[in-house]
This record gives sequence, C-alpha cells and structure tokens, in this order.
Amino acid sequence: MKLFGNFTEQEPEPSVPFEDTEARLAIQALEARLAALEARVAELEEQLKSVPAAAVVETPQPVAPPQPEPESWPKQLYLSAPTIDGVFTEYTPEERVGSSVYLLTTDDGINGTFRLLNTPDALATATISISQFVKPVCKIIGQVNIQPRHVVVHMPGSAVFEDGVWRTTVKAQVQFE
Repeated sequence: MKLFGNFTEQEPEPSVPFEDTEARLAIQALEARLAALEARVAELEEQLKSVPAAAVVETPQPVAPPQPEPESWPKQLYLSAPTIDGVFTEYTPEERVGSSVYLLTTDDGINGTFRLLNTPDALATATISISQFVKPVCKIIGQVNIQPRHVVVHMPGSAVFEDGVWRTTVKAQVQFE
C-alpha cells in the first residue's frame, strides 16, 4: 500500500473568457436601435432647418384660468357624506334632503370651513354609519346616543378645494346630544 506516491499536479487549463451570447446579442440590438434613432434625429433636424421661421410656432405657455370675482363664488355649499379619507366629492349650492350632511362656507372658493348640519335628515343620515359618514372628517366629543336629537359643533372643520373636490385639512369637533 502506497500512502505517498508520486503525485503530479496537473496544470490548469488556460482560462477562456466566458461569453454570454444572449447579452452580446441584446447589446448589439440596442446599439443598432440607438444608431437608427440618432439617424432619425439627424434627419428631423435637417427637415426642421428647411422650415421657414414664420411657420415655427412656439408652444404656448399654460395660462391659469381667470379667477372669478369673490362675489360670484357660492358662499355656502351643501356637502354629501365624505370618503373614508376625508374628501367631499359631492357638493351643491342647495340643500338636498337625505343627501346633504355638511354645510361648507367659503369666502374665496378655495378655503372653507364646514360643520355637520343640525337637521333631522342630516342627523339620520350621519347616524346610519358614524364611522363612515362622520369620523373621517369629525372628532366626536363624548358618547354617541343611539338616537341623537341634535349636534353641537364645538369647532368647525377646515377644507381646501383641490382637483375638483373639497379635502379636509382639519377635522370638526362635534358632540351628539
């Protein structure tokens, strides 16, 4: 039994660089596309040079729509129930029985304060689901009776008009009695 023998170490094979053919093909395709795009840009630049200067129209800068005079803004809007994230998407200048839950007052059409309406219809609508119709925009002080007779607004809420909706910025503080 030979424990130690002539052991010859084999020489390592010369390293061959690994070539990723998929990557190479993808790079070549991208290079060809880039060359084609550069050629198209050059072609368009040449065409643009041949256009008379009078025909080139500058892109108009966006102009803010004229703001109506404050007198033309509705001073009060009736708001339907808010979304769960405190946004009033439905509002009208007239009260809609069974739908109007809040009253918003604004002086500039952008900033406003709102309060829960103290009407039997608004209270009935609000108490259908306090968590859905009231809590997204109001902090409730005290307990909620099963059938409240009226609501006391300790502090109105604030909202801002953005993208066609009234977004709550400060919750109102209300108490049901």
